[in-house]
Amino acid sequence: MGYEEFYHAREIVVDILRKDLVGPVEEDEVIEGLPTSYYVMGKLYPRKSASGEAEQQDMSFLESSEEPLDSPISLSNQFQPSSMGLTFAVRGKTDLHIQIVYATYEEVEGVLKATEEKGQSLRFRRIRYSHELVTSCEPGMRQFRVGPYADAWILVRKPSTNGSSAVTVTLANSTQAIQSQRKNAANTVFQPIIRVALNNTGSFADIDWRQKLSRDKELAELELLYRKSGCYAQGHGCSVEWDRVNKTPRWVSTAIIPQCDVPQMMPRQSDGLEVFRMSYLVDAQRVDVVNQLRRFIGDYANWIEDIDARGTKLASQYVDAAKRNVAQCRRTKERLSAAVELLATDDEVFRAFQLANKAMLLQWER
Repeated sequence: MGYEEFYHAREIVVDILRKDLVGPVEEDEVIEGLPTSYYVMGKLYPRKSASGEAEQQDMSFLESSEEPLDSPISLSNQFQPSSMGLTFAVRGKTDLHIQIVYATYEEVEGVLKATEEKGQSLRFRRIRYSHELVTSCEPGMRQFRVGPYADAWILVRKPSTNGSSAVTVTLANSTQAIQSQRKNAANTVFQPIIRVALNNTGSFADIDWRQKLSRDKELAELELLYRKSGCYAQGHGCSVEWDRVNKTPRWVSTAIIPQCDVPQMMPRQSDGLEVFRMSYLVDAQRVDVVNQLRRFIGDYANWIEDIDARGTKLASQYVDAAKRNVAQCRRTKERLSAAVELLATDDEVFRAFQLANKAMLLQWER
């Protein structure tokens, strides 16, 4: 069975969400009312700091080589964020090819539309800005002006012991907030995108985010689950995406509404077992149901032992999480066994089990 039609429907839904929440609906659109109220995501507001010196201090934390890779950009966690960015790692001598795209909405002077409900309504026209920056991977911080409303900050850290250099690229609104909603709306940056590509002489490296997170048990189990999945960028005030066509990504990018394909999965099948059909459980003899459930639990127990044996071959940082997972599986097996014994020995429990499956079957058939 092909899934192309379903994937196409998903693309339509995502496109509608992106246009509604982030924009633009049209490239050269003119919108009625303040654009800061029209779109609810993907906005960089004018800064509230009072001077250029304060702005510099806002970015000064980036210069510390002791900061973890997942430190937030100071202006990106405000109620009305003024910046966003991403951190990634680069291996090899290469230039950074950075594309920055954003838009602002300029008030259309002299165009006031009278309405009965709102009186006069302002209109704003979208203006798109696109800039290409090329810079080396030499350690240090650089600042670039990218159009009349934004600055780009690029920090390249010194190479780590594994030979890769962490790079943080930040886009910040360069304007100052004032006591005017109309002016602040016109100075707000919308739909910002930072996209970074490399020369053929360099490559993106896994930034090894796992070393920077706390050793929380749940996070350790997620680390085990996704140990084979590379993490090639982290967002600050946004999410990230990267090239998934090539084995090693050729680009990384910020994303306001990220999108990722999740592969289809099929559960493991147990040959000859009918206990996963509700229609069978409704009318089958108790002895047959119990025997098949016991066989299933036996298969589950064998699977647990296989997983346990494979866990001993994992890297040391994953062993504790694997042991916890196996222990939880064994507790689940014991609960299943106890439940099956109730079905085998208690008439009322077995009858309730049959009726519950019948109710679910009737609901499913409607």
